[in-house]
Amino acid sequence: MLCCVDPEHLSEVLVDAEAAGVPTTRIGLATGDRLIVKDLLNVAVDDVGHAHRNRLPTALGAGTVNR
Repeated sequence: MLCCVDPEHLSEVLVDAEAAGVPTTRIGLATGDRLIVKDLLNVAVDDVGHAHRNRLPTALGAGTVNR
C-alpha cells in the first residue's frame, strides 16, 4: 500500500500504523509537481492522482469513483 501524507501529519500516521501493527517505510517525497522515489520513480503528481482515481475502478469494472 502506498500512502501519501502531509509532512505535518507524518508522526501521527506513523504512530497509528505502529499501534495497529502495520510496518512502514518512507520511500520518497512528493514536492512541487513530481513524485520521486530514489532512482526508481520520477513521475508527475498529476499522473499519480489520475492513476489513483481511475485505474483501480476501471480494472475492477466499477466504472465510478467517490470524489
